[in-house]
Amino acid sequence: MAFTAYQNITSAVAVELIASGERVSNIKSILIANTHATSDIYVDLYLDLHSRTYYFMKGYMLKKGETLILNEHNGWSKHLAFNNDKDQYALILKLGSTGTAAPSADVMIKR
Repeated sequence: MAFTAYQNITSAVAVELIASGERVSNIKSILIANTHATSDIYVDLYLDLHSRTYYFMKGYMLKKGETLILNEHNGWSKHLAFNNDKDQYALILKLGSTGTAAPSADVMIKR
């Protein structure tokens, strides 16, 4: 899968934001916006290396309409630089919902 800076996520399935081998490293910022009309969502954001997970956040709650920005201004830039060469880390996002409908979020990644 080719790197896409802007994604709409509308399910509770783990989504590979940046696949291993895409050579997209030194991320400047990640924005995650809860776009669900009525529910809060839970966010898992992690690196995956051969089925081993390393969490940036697990179960982080974003209220309805809330946006989370991870960047240098809040100390995240040093964590967002990871080895994304072939057979190295993939960046994964998984959402959960507090309601009965599927969660939804927009994700924007700046390189």
